[in-house]
Amino acid sequence: MTRLNLIRPGLMAAALFSAAPVWADSVALLVANGDYENGRDERAITRDYDAVLRAYQQAGYEVYGGTNLDRAELARQMEAFEDALDDADIAVVHLTGQTMAAGDHGWFLPVDIDPDSATDFEFGALSLSAIAQMLAPLDGRAALFIGTSMRGLRDVDGVAPGIGAINAPLGLLVASGPASDVNRGVTNEFLRRDARVSDAIARIGTRLTYEGFISSRLVLAPRNSSAIVTVRPPQPLPPAVVRTPQTIEASLNLSRDQRRRVQENLTLLGYDTRGIDGIFGRGSRSAIENWQRDEGLDATGFLTAPQIARLERLGNAARREAEAADEAYWTRTGALGTRAELNRYLERYPNGAHAQEARRALQELGSEADQAAWDLARDRDTVRAYERYLRDYPDGLYNRPARARIRELDGSADRDNEGTNAARAAERALGLDNGTRLLIELRLVALGYRPGATDGNFDAATRQAIAAFQRDRNMPETGYISAPVISALLRGR
Repeated sequence: MTRLNLIRPGLMAAALFSAAPVWADSVALLVANGDYENGRDERAITRDYDAVLRAYQQAGYEVYGGTNLDRAELARQMEAFEDALDDADIAVVHLTGQTMAAGDHGWFLPVDIDPDSATDFEFGALSLSAIAQMLAPLDGRAALFIGTSMRGLRDVDGVAPGIGAINAPLGLLVASGPASDVNRGVTNEFLRRDARVSDAIARIGTRLTYEGFISSRLVLAPRNSSAIVTVRPPQPLPPAVVRTPQTIEASLNLSRDQRRRVQENLTLLGYDTRGIDGIFGRGSRSAIENWQRDEGLDATGFLTAPQIARLERLGNAARREAEAADEAYWTRTGALGTRAELNRYLERYPNGAHAQEARRALQELGSEADQAAWDLARDRDTVRAYERYLRDYPDGLYNRPARARIRELDGSADRDNEGTNAARAAERALGLDNGTRLLIELRLVALGYRPGATDGNFDAATRQAIAAFQRDRNMPETGYISAPVISALLRGR
């Protein structure tokens, strides 16, 4: 642990400058935590510390803080810094390291924190909102810089990497972003001699996120005390940096693959995104809003980093549950190695973990049994015989003629009555795309029905599965999809 109680610029002036200017009374708390005892390290944060420290020293700051501070040392440096605020003209808090948030509340983490709950963060980490309030008395002469590492600690329920929503007091600038971007912005722009904060923000642009209000004429690195100007009332920052649900999500810069992952997680949790295509359209926004409402969150339809992390945890839990169910069913069926049991497994898990193994096993059993079963079905020539063949051989050589013969025997080929025509037209009016049809087939499989191949094409097996689903729920048994059927599929009842 590197500890820095106080570095006064006068101690190094002779070495750094031939003629020292008249400095304003400027103080900074500079902490760089990159070596965590119970989390992933971020060594680059520690390495950048010396360059940032020199920038503050050369700008005339009395600097408190250090690198890799544990809870006790962080508290000591905070106390010393707070004492220095009484006589300060300008104050800056510059924190780089891991941050975590629960809802709107965020914390900066000491290197020795070992949390199991949000309470551990509250009592063992540095509250970012508390830091902001501590700087409030300087009223237009203070800044809070937060450089984050999104690696985070181990999973803690309800807590995820982030800074939360800092309630910045009037006159305080809060700038946040990745640690490397914050460090570059401070050393290259904010601490540039006689540079106005507003000009620095304009030059840095969208690499950082800004909150709060600040005097448009404040200079963090003035040549002398006369450069300090506080304008009342403070002017708001440019509208482009206002935090709204849309801009918060936009600042995450989610890739197409990351959006697909969100849609996959929502679908696994039972929320219909109307496709997994990496595009957040109306279906995805509605699914996000419904999930947020069910989770007790603000139902904005737009995501934050903590919410994406929570979705990932819930989605992974659903995947593990599905994988366990898949494995258990394989043990009860396909692992026995009989044709009937292998087919039972494939009917429920056509894309399961053992699907390829099951299909190879069926191929190894050869086609002789398939032929014998078909011959037996033809000899009996009944609907039940052909249905048994289709059940035992879902990928059999004679599936098509078996289904055709079933239609002939039960008269379904001639039953295109007005009700069926209406149901077909109603389904066509829904405009179901291939992705939605695939989701319907997967949902039927999950509920224990047998829609045949899950490929987004509604064949005879799919129609039979839909009809069975409708029959079990006392709905009109048409075999076609309608809005009430989709609603019932999503509810699972």
